[in-house]
Amino acid sequence: MKKSNNPCLTNTEALKEVANRTGLPINAVLQAICSYHDIVRECINNGVEVQMGELGTMRWRSKPPRYGVVYYDFKTKGKLPPQDTPGFNYPYFVAKQTWKRELKEITKFWENKGKEESEDGE
Repeated sequence: MKKSNNPCLTNTEALKEVANRTGLPINAVLQAICSYHDIVRECINNGVEVQMGELGTMRWRSKPPRYGVVYYDFKTKGKLPPQDTPGFNYPYFVAKQTWKRELKEITKFWENKGKEESEDGE
């Protein structure tokens, strides 16, 4: 997985936080979350959208098959023979509008436009 410079909540931290907020043992929280992940995966794999509470919906998109695609080989600096690539589905998340609006309101900011004015007013 690609590392990000953004703050990140690890799986262990999330499990501990859920256990602290609910008072459940961490093993019970782990089992419940793993079961939920399994259910979401099974649904998406079988073409069923999953409502994720107040966050949004987990869906899938289809990448269509491509026929006769010619790729370039950088080692030999030549074209490879045409290949057929099968289509496939991949998951994606759609956030609910209420959460999008809430996130927008709490994270509004302004960028500095150009050079800041000097104290002389020039």
